[in-house]
Amino acid sequence: MKYMSAGLIVAAAALSLTAAAADIRADMAAFDRAYIPVYALTSEGAWEQARKAVRVALRAWVEFRDSYYNAKTTDAAWRSDLDRVHALFYDANALLDGRQPELALEPLKRVRAIMMNLRQRNGIAYYLDDLVAFSEPMESIVLTATRGEATGDSIAKVRALLPAAQQAWTRAAEAEPGGAFALTAAQREELYRRRDAETAALDALKKALAANERAAIASAAAGIKPPFDRLYYFFGDFHGLMWVELPPAKK
Repeated sequence: MKYMSAGLIVAAAALSLTAAAADIRADMAAFDRAYIPVYALTSEGAWEQARKAVRVALRAWVEFRDSYYNAKTTDAAWRSDLDRVHALFYDANALLDGRQPELALEPLKRVRAIMMNLRQRNGIAYYLDDLVAFSEPMESIVLTATRGEATGDSIAKVRALLPAAQQAWTRAAEAEPGGAFALTAAQREELYRRRDAETAALDALKKALAANERAAIASAAAGIKPPFDRLYYFFGDFHGLMWVELPPAKK
């Protein structure tokens, strides 16, 4: 993502979202490379690194927001959604610096949900949205099946949740990342390996459900999250966090 002068921002505003779709997807991918590490590190409770990552992500977000805030669109919620994401980053930053940093995960989840809905309203196809759409039913299955010993009721709920998860995963598995992420041939091979691992995990859950073994179902349900996380995190740039030290973000 490139820094834009005031003149370039005005020029960008004159473009329709349809005409600028390729460019905006690349810039969204650049933002997500910074966003995904803070989401991952917060999910895993790596607070020191998450505090650093949220500040990197906030700077990437500000660059994206400033570039596209005045984009020409008929979407009445465009600017308000960008403003909401902006506020959510400050909420996440404050929570990570507070006594209950785990609460920062909720505003971070809302960030990606808002951006997914914004793209869908504006016809901007984006690979990561297929993964995010799968994550909700996937996580519901994991929570349902792993809260203590799997009961008959929880197994029935898993069976009810699985079709939606499978449908969402089929869309994600058939999608291609496109040029926005600029993947090399080696990176694409790694992406496909991670994608196939999630497919295998879902197949294992279906087999456990067919066998109707409670312990196996709980184990297989828990097993669908790690390969998905590895797939989603693949699109984050964690490397730079090894060296970057930033001062606290200022509102």
